[in-house]
Amino acid sequence: MANPKSNEVLTYSIENIQKEIEAINKKLDTKYVSHETFDLTISSLNKSVQTIVYTGLFLATPVYGAVIALVFKVFAEV
Repeated sequence: MANPKSNEVLTYSIENIQKEIEAINKKLDTKYVSHETFDLTISSLNKSVQTIVYTGLFLATPVYGAVIALVFKVFAEV
């Protein structure tokens, strides 16, 4: 039969467990990212990439149009 533990020993054990839980929570907060934060980061990166692609297309389309027009002009003169 196990000997009953005193209240002081139990209190000390509970305090140690609480300290360990706090340490684990701090490590999780600093080392790992929550799913919500990860999703927000990925969605903002997707929006940024999408904006860059659209801006590139907006700026490159007139250049492609001018090149195609020049090619037609060169072949039309021949």
